[in-house]
Amino acid sequence: MRRITLRGLMARKLRMALTALAIVLAVTFITGTLVLGDTLNRTFDNVVGTAYQHVSFQVRGKAAFNNDTAAAVDSTADRKPVAASVLTAVRRVPGVSYAFGSVGGYAQFMTRDDNAIGSGGGSTLGFAFDPNAQLSPYRLVAGHAPTAPDDVVMDKATATKHGFAIGDKVLINLPNRPETFTITGLVTFGSDNNLAGVTLAGFDPATAQALFNLRGYYNTISVLAAPGADTIKLQRAIAATLPPGDEYRSRRPGRRDRSPRP
Repeated sequence: MRRITLRGLMARKLRMALTALAIVLAVTFITGTLVLGDTLNRTFDNVVGTAYQHVSFQVRGKAAFNNDTAAAVDSTADRKPVAASVLTAVRRVPGVSYAFGSVGGYAQFMTRDDNAIGSGGGSTLGFAFDPNAQLSPYRLVAGHAPTAPDDVVMDKATATKHGFAIGDKVLINLPNRPETFTITGLVTFGSDNNLAGVTLAGFDPATAQALFNLRGYYNTISVLAAPGADTIKLQRAIAATLPPGDEYRSRRPGRRDRSPRP
């Protein structure tokens, strides 16, 4: 009986020790996950804040669904495109220093041995490159901006990882077909070599509109206010130029986009 009792106590101690270890490991894992998530969120906010610190306002089409996706950067999914005439009207508003119409879509780089770079979808971003460093989130760090239909700028991280250089040809999978372009420059997203692992393919605005089936339209229009402009009055003046269905919002440096303002 004594041996059985001692054996039972030892078994219980082992189970208690294993249970305690499991609890400690679970708490450690959850704590580590929360710390990592908070660190990533803070890094994301810093990158986005740096990239968009000079954008005063943004005009975009009304969302097809009421979808609050605060974590998305410049999300244009399920939104009506903005007519090019809106950009012309916004540029004429007193107090607007500069305005740029952006378009974006799927553009996946291919390696020299015909392997896809990135996992596709949202991790492969094509966009209209804005050379205005005051407004654009994309920083040209080498070479020159795309100006011809077969020009493209590539994010620095992708170029470094896959051995591409300025002047090289690169095959890009596009929404309708693959096409070959010449790399004219390397870009970063704000202070980062790319956007959280997303590959970046920048084209001149007219080419981007054609590639992403948006001739005569933009996904968004970013606005830079003139120094000393009354931002409240400027907001109202921009809103007055918009046709029904478009909306505008303010950007705040170092913060993610908030819900659109009426």
